[in-house]
Amino acid sequence: MAREPSDGRAFIIHQPNAPSGGRLSHIELAAFLSNNANGPEHQALLRLIATLVEIPPYAQQT
Repeated sequence: MAREPSDGRAFIIHQPNAPSGGRLSHIELAAFLSNNANGPEHQALLRLIATLVEIPPYAQQT
């Protein structure tokens, strides 16, 4: 994940594995998450985003 310095927009720098072509691409964050967002790369991004969010003290934890 990266941020465009000129306007602050977030985007994904995606590099698929070699069998999938391996070509580096930049994808807008919303487009990345809305396009078949069930792959391992999407899950990894969601885990990263989750580390940025604090759990409020009143949240029910399981």
